Amino acid sequence: MLILVSVNDLRVRIPVGFYPEEITLKTDVFITVKVKYQSQSIDDDLDKTIDYQKIGEAVKQLSQASFKLLETFAEKLIEQLSSLYAHLDLQCISVAIKKMHILEAGIDAQSHEVFVEKNEFQER
Repeated sequence: MLILVSVNDLRVRIPVGFYPEEITLKTDVFITVKVKYQSQSIDDDLDKTIDYQKIGEAVKQLSQASFKLLETFAEKLIEQLSSLYAHLDLQCISVAIKKMHILEAGIDAQSHEVFVEKNEFQER
């Protein structure tokens, strides 16, 4: 069976941005993570599934580091999760990061979003 576990709209304040003031002030973002994997059976065994609390912990841990691009943050999060869940038959990990406020003047949008997805994982 194909299983999808997601953490939706996790609000985090991260030091990300190209401009120094974005790093200093930090930016509120909403992060959605989806992990899709193949499993023959779960049988109430947490080791055979994705613990969404660990996803949240990985996001919060990574949010301590600074990045210029949201894409890099998403890429590093995917790397961490694929390593954490390497024992599973991963099919897809995606990260969407929604930024509600930007410093550039004259851009009238409710939010900006970056979406990064990985579909190829090492054979186990």
